[in-house]
Amino acid sequence: IGGTGNDVVLTVVCAVTFTPTVSIVASPSGAICAGTSVLFTATAGNTGGGSINYDFKVNGGSVQSGASNTYSTTTLADNDMVTCEITVTGGTCLTSPMATSNIITMTVNGSTGGGIWYVNGAAAPGGTGVSWACAFQNVQDAINAAGSGHEVWVAAGTYKPTSGSDRTIAYIMKNDVGIYGGFNGTETMLSQRNWVSNVTILSGDIGAAGPADNSYHVIYNAFTFPTSLTNPAILDGFTVTAGNAE
Repeated sequence: IGGTGNDVVLTVVCAVTFTPTVSIVASPSGAICAGTSVLFTATAGNTGGGSINYDFKVNGGSVQSGASNTYSTTTLADNDMVTCEITVTGGTCLTSPMATSNIITMTVNGSTGGGIWYVNGAAAPGGTGVSWACAFQNVQDAINAAGSGHEVWVAAGTYKPTSGSDRTIAYIMKNDVGIYGGFNGTETMLSQRNWVSNVTILSGDIGAAGPADNSYHVIYNAFTFPTSLTNPAILDGFTVTAGNAE
């Protein structure tokens, strides 16, 4: 320390220097279905007490930059590469103010733009319906997701309008959407299905044995706006059974 009069000059010599680090993890990790929400969390180290800016990147392009060390998205595609670059401001004894994380390469199954929505009661929970591997478990979820001109493919099995006991709940079709049963869960073309071998049932038997507490309607399409069917809607390849409107 040296100086003249009231002036003091302080010189700091770093006996030890630090190299900033950053790493990222994804949740969920591993393969995901298209449309799944993924949360990336960055952990920084050796920042010398400085403030940190986190710049998340997908395929080298910045998608979020700021003080938050997390980034969430539902729009990842197969083989997208996610990284995070940090910039430290005001840190002491740093060899560099910047660091880049590990690369996470995403495996994404299906595509939300395919126009076909898949249903399989034996599928894992949480599917987004974009492929057989990511199938919905519930038929109505697929109908709700479908847009005009789309198709819903349903694998063999028995499906019910509700897992509860509300008899008023029924499947509701949608304009310009074709709903097809008779699949085994591997097909890539509509012509490959076989509704004789792959029996696909829509059942109103939602309660105890016997018809007394069955759904009033298995399928119910109102004839009043806005739920009325005014354009072609298709239901094909199903056995519809066990409704009880008494």
